[in-house]
Amino acid sequence: MGRIALRELPVLTAWERFLPPPPAAAERESAYRAWLQATPVQRREQRVYCQVTRRQLSPSRCFQLQYQPGCFGCGAATHCCHICLARPVAVPELELCAECLGPLLALELRRGALVLEPDLKVRCPREKRQIRVRDCRRLQAQNRTLCAGCPQSSRYCEQDGCNLPVCYPDDGYCRKHAIAAYGKTALQEVASAAGQFGYLDGVLARLDAGQSARLLSVLGRWERTLAEPTRPARSAAVDADLVARAAAVMVADYQRAGREHTGQIWLSRQLGISQDAAGKLHQPLEQLGVLGPKQPGKRPRKLLVSSPEQLQRVLAANGHVQPVLAPAVKATVVVPPPQLREAVVAIRRSGSCSQLTIREHLGVSDLNVVRAILAELEALGIVGPDRGQPRGRKLLKTHEEMGELLRTGFPSAAPPTPPSPFEQMERAAAQPLSQPNASGIADRLKALADAAQAQDYRALAQLLRTAAAYLAAYERIAQIVSAPPAPS
Repeated sequence: MGRIALRELPVLTAWERFLPPPPAAAERESAYRAWLQATPVQRREQRVYCQVTRRQLSPSRCFQLQYQPGCFGCGAATHCCHICLARPVAVPELELCAECLGPLLALELRRGALVLEPDLKVRCPREKRQIRVRDCRRLQAQNRTLCAGCPQSSRYCEQDGCNLPVCYPDDGYCRKHAIAAYGKTALQEVASAAGQFGYLDGVLARLDAGQSARLLSVLGRWERTLAEPTRPARSAAVDADLVARAAAVMVADYQRAGREHTGQIWLSRQLGISQDAAGKLHQPLEQLGVLGPKQPGKRPRKLLVSSPEQLQRVLAANGHVQPVLAPAVKATVVVPPPQLREAVVAIRRSGSCSQLTIREHLGVSDLNVVRAILAELEALGIVGPDRGQPRGRKLLKTHEEMGELLRTGFPSAAPPTPPSPFEQMERAAAQPLSQPNASGIADRLKALADAAQAQDYRALAQLLRTAAAYLAAYERIAQIVSAPPAPS
């Protein structure tokens, strides 16, 4: 039971907290055909009352109108579960059958209570402002009824002695007490189904592909989010591997685009962490010698390491043996001669050279193409190097010399550089599968793992190989299950 960073938890609506997205029309039609096969003839023609249209409907029309918010709590015999789409709901207020409520209840009980950081802030509808988690717990202890409808994850179940998070905010219940309150007649059946499941793989093994996808859609937004590793506590030390990754990302961006991105917002987006965690990386990076000291005002820190080889030496001197970044190469943008000629004409007419001049006269919006054009002009000796703002680049050739260059022509463009292993990996991932089965996806994952291993991303390669092995095992299990039984 780890500490949960509250900013990483979603604030979910009443629909998203316990129901998957509505099924497509084809899934509804398939569910209706399965219901017809499993239902006696007498009940197939029995009309049911619809609380949405307020009139009697046929079973086929009921299946077409199901799975919308207006159907919540309907007790019709044709009102089916939102996950399996086949069995009637056991608890109308929860919209699920007993067989599907059992796994969700088992996973909730196995997860247990949340341990939230007390200094994190949440939006309190009662106080109408941001408050800390410790204050939220204090207000709940004083009077829980005033917190009705609050969807925050720091809210406990309103039943005495229960420390599980609220899953149904309008009622103030966790899933366990919601079943006890609304499904008293089905409680024994749900508890029996919950006792058969202990882990997520055991749950998915008893469901088909569509049911597993709908169950995972619920867990992906709530329970599975809580099971993911979260950032360390405030008192814990910063992960050394995360510091090395941050340094590698900054050096790679400088090698690719020539920019010194060192801000915590940019780091948080590149590493997939919170802004607070990214801000804690600046001090260790400064101690390593990768970043300079803090600048006055809002000026960013200076990047002191400019090449992958220099970064490897810095990290090796501080105990990092494994390489974290392969030597990066700037992406080559080939500038065609006609575009280069237009750039010279624009500079000759305006009498100045800047990125704004190229973008306005040539109509180029891609900044990488603009930089490539300026680099070609600098290689031809037409403009000088960039001297920064506000001086810019200096023209090295006169009006007549540029006219002579336009008459003589430009050299041909350099041949394009071969794609890197990761570019090959991205192209391979973008190609459609010839046969959309598990074995084809497993082969693709193995190819991606080989490309990641070639770039020394060992953790990513191991993760891809594990996913490929799981997919291959899943296909073998599916083949065994779908095989016809042997003659007795």
